Amino acid sequence: MKIELKNLEVNLRFSEETTMFQADIVVEGKKVAYAQNDGRGGETYYHIYARPESEYKRNLKIVEQAEAYCETLPDDTLTYDHNGEIRTMELKRSLRYVVDELVEKSIQDKEKKKFQKKLQKDMEKYICYTQHPETLESYGVVGAKKKDQFSLQQIATNPRIKEAVREHIRGLKLKGYIILNQNCPEVL
Repeated sequence: MKIELKNLEVNLRFSEETTMFQADIVVEGKKVAYAQNDGRGGETYYHIYARPESEYKRNLKIVEQAEAYCETLPDDTLTYDHNGEIRTMELKRSLRYVVDELVEKSIQDKEKKKFQKKLQKDMEKYICYTQHPETLESYGVVGAKKKDQFSLQQIATNPRIKEAVREHIRGLKLKGYIILNQNCPEVL
């Protein structure tokens, strides 16, 4: 069964203990309810669309089918640290839980896109490197971020700077760093 969120609006600024959001719940392509969480630690609520009135029974039936479907999904396992002891907890899936998962996935996807856009922009100006390219959650730069560093264009055109940067990159590689740039072979 395909369950999606449409018209998702998230407000992280006012989220306290949970994520503040509202969205339409769409099941198999039909908008049947809207979900919301006030962001203060309570659970997510959803309300069945009842307008026009003739649609209420249809939407209710679809939501009930979605609830039943979500309950058949495998439990989620939460691992956490409790005073230095690693514990796990099994969490039953429900429609509310699936909606919360979709909200969190949307937030993560948006953050990943923002991170990738910044990385691409930085690679146009600097040499970017990381130790963990498979997860790529952070990276460093060699270039004009500071007053005494240089841009890619300056590095490529100045033999002294180019050699100093190449030496720096060799040092990074010896420490296990991976260069992310593919756009500056004349420097690397």
